[in-house]
Amino acid sequence: NAVKMPLQPMTLPADEGDSKAEEHCDIGLPRLMQKDALVLCGIDIPERVNEGLLRVIVALKRVWHDAPADIALIVRDTLPTGERRAAAVYRTLGEEAEAVGLEVPMTEAGLHVLTVQVAKKIDGELVEVFLIEDRLLHVENPPAPNFGESRGLCLRGIDCPTVVKDGMLRCIVALERLDLDSPVSLALIARNRLPDGTTRAAVVRRYVEDLVFTLGIEVPLTEAGDHSVELIVAEDVEGSLVPIFVIPNRSVFASNPPMPRLMESGSVVLCGVDICGTRFPWSSYCNAPYTAPCKLNATVALARTWDDAPKDFALLIRCVAENGECKSAIVRRDIKGLIPATIGLEAPLEAAGTYVITAYVLADLGNGEHLEEVFALPSLTLNVSAALNSREIAHPTFAIEPVSIKIALVDAGNGTVIRRFTFPTAERFVSDGMFDELISAVRSSFRLELSPASSFRLTYTDDEGDDVVVSSDSEVVDALALHHLHHRRNSDASGASSAPGRALRMSLTRV
Repeated sequence: NAVKMPLQPMTLPADEGDSKAEEHCDIGLPRLMQKDALVLCGIDIPERVNEGLLRVIVALKRVWHDAPADIALIVRDTLPTGERRAAAVYRTLGEEAEAVGLEVPMTEAGLHVLTVQVAKKIDGELVEVFLIEDRLLHVENPPAPNFGESRGLCLRGIDCPTVVKDGMLRCIVALERLDLDSPVSLALIARNRLPDGTTRAAVVRRYVEDLVFTLGIEVPLTEAGDHSVELIVAEDVEGSLVPIFVIPNRSVFASNPPMPRLMESGSVVLCGVDICGTRFPWSSYCNAPYTAPCKLNATVALARTWDDAPKDFALLIRCVAENGECKSAIVRRDIKGLIPATIGLEAPLEAAGTYVITAYVLADLGNGEHLEEVFALPSLTLNVSAALNSREIAHPTFAIEPVSIKIALVDAGNGTVIRRFTFPTAERFVSDGMFDELISAVRSSFRLELSPASSFRLTYTDDEGDDVVVSSDSEVVDALALHHLHHRRNSDASGASSAPGRALRMSLTRV
């Protein structure tokens, strides 16, 4: 019972039916071609291209309710060499006349032959509606851009992205040599002002004698936000860089790169692993010796992807020597948010030789009784060429718990002042900045006795009765490790697994 209505008013004799309506529909536009209730109203195909781009436009109008709406504009190009290629653009037409355009690169100089088609889509297939007769197209090489000339060089092109998503900034400049005496030892400098206002720079040097050439640079750009990047082309004169072209600052927006997913287990993702500078996957290193420093450094990056993911994690490292002796080190950390976090561990390798290192990520999966394995990584073979001294061997092959520290200050006017505080080390193994944190805690505890400008020295007594100065992160770790060994011996002697330990005693002296 539905009544078919045209999309536009019609001038139709009363005695003619729907079969004539399409032919006499007055759309007020040119009718170059008409088929299937679709009218081709206009065509714009250039005869000459000298800008490197071809733009083809057609105007279409639907004149009846059953006219095709999903159409494609197809351009086929026969190059001067005889090679063929094609490009297409898809469009859904409305009730009004619409222009459909296609833009494609056209840089091969010479005479091209273009074939233009308009097709309708039926059940996913394209069926031709209009075929426009072949057109000849003359393509000329576009003139090379000129962004400036200096010292016999011409800057022809600049490629600097406005958005970086993969964490790497890649910049390229194109140069042409106008004078044979122009500089050949060149450098491309990239200066970056980060979102927090800090600046950094990178440089790449190249010796080039070609007449037309490019200089490129690739630098990490992982800090999310708006960056300001300045490029400089310079001449390298005996190590000194003399600017030739200074390209004004360009705004580059960096988004955080997608989180790597090396392994997944439930709602936990392993994002990265680094053992002594070797990053996982290390398939090419697993069976070959790798020269490592005397200390074993291991770091893993983890991410929780759901609220019910475990929060209590541990990194376990097992080290097997050539004689079969196996030692382990473990460190625990709470990860509560959904942002990737790292767990780091540092342990000694006691003797020269070949070690097989295996890393495990453990987690408390909810029962609260013990840690269970989440990830087990393939073994990595390390070749150690030198042993550590006895003091370095005391570095932890165990996790350090919070330590109570008792510090005595001998004050000439007030006698001996003793302060006691807890040093929080539970969430890391060995970390940069431990000495600074200890000094900050000392200043806070002795704020009444020490002025902000006071200089002082911290010492402790070792196994041999010597006073040892603490002045670096590693020396703090030595003191904590020695204290832990004493605490463990006392626990073993008392027969209790968790015997209360004495405080680490230290002396504070003004200097």
